Amino acid sequence: MSSSSTTMAAIWALAIIHLLLLLPLLRSSIVFELHGDVYPTGLFYVTMNIGEPAKPYNLDVDTGSPLTWLECDAPLQSTHKGPHEAYRPTPTNVVPCDDERCVAVHRDLGLAHDCTRNPDQCDYVFGYKDGESSLGVLLADQFSLPTNNENRPNLAFG
Repeated sequence: MSSSSTTMAAIWALAIIHLLLLLPLLRSSIVFELHGDVYPTGLFYVTMNIGEPAKPYNLDVDTGSPLTWLECDAPLQSTHKGPHEAYRPTPTNVVPCDDERCVAVHRDLGLAHDCTRNPDQCDYVFGYKDGESSLGVLLADQFSLPTNNENRPNLAFG
């Protein structure tokens, strides 16, 4: 191999290495500060601004299921203990049972998807190995994400 080919190969190798080093900068990602612990809090959460107008809520990062949820102000007995008020859904926030997001949640949680009992909302219940459970309704609302654009995605959560 001639010295010019070796030099050209070295230049290309450096160019490829520099491009590979830049790849993480080209991805679109957002990092959220995770709070909580196993004991005494018993959960991990991120604070998210949700709704219109946007208000802070603690969104539970459920490490025992594929569902992310938050405490809602529902007719059932609330166990809300967070520093923010409980989320108050409106009828427009409720995801109907025939929605594709409901189908996906039931599939991911291993639940039967049956809309005959309650077609107007997507109910779920998930049991944990320790005997506890999460019972709720799938909702969707606008999330304020720390990005440079003004888009506020409408995301589903429990």
